[in-house]
Amino acid sequence: MNRFLNWAKLLLGWPLSIIALLYVGKFIVEKGNEVIPLIQNPNPYFLLLSLLLFFICYLLRIYSWHRMLDKKGHRLDILETGYAWEFSELKRFVPGNIWSFLSRASLFQDLKVDKKTSSLLMLYEIELVIVSCAILSLLAIPVALEYLGVSLNFQFRAISYSIVALGAGLWISGNGLLKRKRFSSIFPDFDLIENAFLLFIYTAAFFSFGAGTFFASSSVFPLNPHEFLKYVGFFSFALLTGYLSIITPSGLGVREAVITFGLSKSLPIGNAGLIAIFSRIILMASEVIFAALIFVAARLFAQNTRRFLSLLLKYKHEVILFLLSVSYTLYFTLATFLKHDSFYTGRFDLGNMDQTVWNTIHGRIFQLTDPNGTETVSRLAFHSDFILIFLSPLYLLWESPKMLLFTQSIILALGGIFVYAIAHFFPGSFLLHA
Repeated sequence: MNRFLNWAKLLLGWPLSIIALLYVGKFIVEKGNEVIPLIQNPNPYFLLLSLLLFFICYLLRIYSWHRMLDKKGHRLDILETGYAWEFSELKRFVPGNIWSFLSRASLFQDLKVDKKTSSLLMLYEIELVIVSCAILSLLAIPVALEYLGVSLNFQFRAISYSIVALGAGLWISGNGLLKRKRFSSIFPDFDLIENAFLLFIYTAAFFSFGAGTFFASSSVFPLNPHEFLKYVGFFSFALLTGYLSIITPSGLGVREAVITFGLSKSLPIGNAGLIAIFSRIILMASEVIFAALIFVAARLFAQNTRRFLSLLLKYKHEVILFLLSVSYTLYFTLATFLKHDSFYTGRFDLGNMDQTVWNTIHGRIFQLTDPNGTETVSRLAFHSDFILIFLSPLYLLWESPKMLLFTQSIILALGGIFVYAIAHFFPGSFLLHA
């Protein structure tokens, strides 16, 4: 019997991981050969952003699993949790649909987590995926109304909100309401605040997933940014549909069909299909990259990674501030660059500031063309923004108005650091620090 279990564990380990990777690679190569010729100049910024958002989704799910284990009395190393979770998740691409669950139980049994606990937490995780994606799917109601008709707007919204609210409320408080009755065990036995927090984390994770899909799609076919939330909800709904499918591994094909059908009302069918397939390729590629990063962190550089994580925990507030500042800088740099490339920036004020800085670095201090004529005048005739003189050396690195936009984003982001520093003068004020 022990010999059989050892062979079973071996089969659930690297062999299945290799099969999953081969399956993913086969899909990427086959679909890539179809899709890549149709893609012209994909936006690299959007692709990188989509990968980052997918990584955030995976990290939040790992954190939730780690937190549930902790609540069950299993205090594991976060690296070991992340490694076991990710490599069991990777096996969901293997045809058969059960391999990821079997692998999860096997890998965590090696970490002294009994199969009953693993099975129970996997049930909670399935419920979290369904409920959180259902919550986000409410954002996609406008897509459904394109097929159902605007006349059903109120009725459809009322029914959808009621069902999702009932489902979320039941998941959060079901165990307490049933009080150890027959079906109480299918709901988490944590306290209400913990259940609500786990649902919030999972909703944030799949919001990040929907946003990642939006930017992956927009990298090859720009979607309307004003409908960002609608697309986040729709991509979450498509994921939910594929997740509930038991026919194909990881919902392959089902999710793509839903995306193609749902977007065909507002986009040409060819573009909708391209978005569906290309976003799947990026999603699968992101999971392979993330698995490789987890392997490197947990197996090759475990000690250094643990030291790094301990520093992050020690300076967690500063890390959060840094990440928010970097996120702000990246977002507004990208947004202003795209605005400039789309000719939405004018000579007031970016144009004449750019000219002033360019003239200054070339020896014509604070000079620009008169906006009301053709003569060269001093900018002092209009403004006394001497800071432009101090910014002019930046043009030695890059002579472009985008340098001013980039610098503006950095300076505004640094404002948060000064606010945080001021807050340290009032150590008793939690709200001021927040």
